[in-house]
Amino acid sequence: MVKRYDTEAMVQDTVNEMDGLSREAIYHHFQSREAIIDGVLRRLIQMYPFR
Repeated sequence: MVKRYDTEAMVQDTVNEMDGLSREAIYHHFQSREAIIDGVLRRLIQMYPFR
């Protein structure tokens, strides 16, 4: 079974966890949900480089 994720809900959940940050603030820095995911993945790769 393939699990599908509601990316809009995931963005909203992330915003809810960040005090004082709004959806508008996030989208000011990122053009789309895909850009947000790309940014998160790039950051994780920087933090935990593959060996």
